[in-house]
Amino acid sequence: MQRLKYLLPVAFVCGMAACQQGAATNGADTTKADQQADSLIEATGPELSSDTALPGPAGLPDTLTLNGQLYRVVPSTQELFASAKEFTPDTSEEKNIAQQKDRVRRHGDTLTMQLTNGQVKQLVNNLSDGEDLAHFTYQGYIPALKSYVVHLYGYEYFDVQVVNENTGELVQMINLPQVSPDGKQVIASNTDLMAAFTTNGLQCFNVTPKGLVLAYEYQPDRWGPERIKWLDEKVLVGIFSVTTKDMDVIEHYVRLEPVRK
Repeated sequence: MQRLKYLLPVAFVCGMAACQQGAATNGADTTKADQQADSLIEATGPELSSDTALPGPAGLPDTLTLNGQLYRVVPSTQELFASAKEFTPDTSEEKNIAQQKDRVRRHGDTLTMQLTNGQVKQLVNNLSDGEDLAHFTYQGYIPALKSYVVHLYGYEYFDVQVVNENTGELVQMINLPQVSPDGKQVIASNTDLMAAFTTNGLQCFNVTPKGLVLAYEYQPDRWGPERIKWLDEKVLVGIFSVTTKDMDVIEHYVRLEPVRK
């Protein structure tokens, strides 16, 4: 499968009708555009709204609701996306463990994490050839969440286990957690438009004194939120993917701007 990257096209509206025939033509074009926008909204789910100024390209939403907040999805750039901070573990588990060597250790198939209550949390690999396969890889520690992060590779799927360092409680996410700058929210996103082995969608969690609480989950059918992270406390940036009729995957850089509370 060929993977292509494009920046979202920005639509420009110019000119005015100078005669009655031009006005009629513009009216027909407007009706057609409205019908296309309505079709897009129906195709991409109930969390979309038509009160945006910028229609998205075919297959992508023009608005998106995250945890009760409506966002306008607008074109962005690779440079802006790269400038936003995110939790990105090293590809080497050994290096990730070394950063918490006094609290995290691996002995063979057993990953052990020290809890603040004096107990430990252990995750043990099951290197089966069947559907019960489970291979845990330590990813790192997030101070804002007071949690360890572990990648779980299963039989034709993966997810992320976030382990509360106080209680050992596990919270399952569809991908790596990205924490908002104010530390109050976490978002996780993943794209799987082709094989459908993993969850194609996004999750929002609230950070509470007792731990993480799932506040919102959404699984679109025709596009995928490959990566989403916070640019600042209000604006998010992401990579949204769609598939073409030739089954190519096209990635669009987007910015999510709040439009109302």
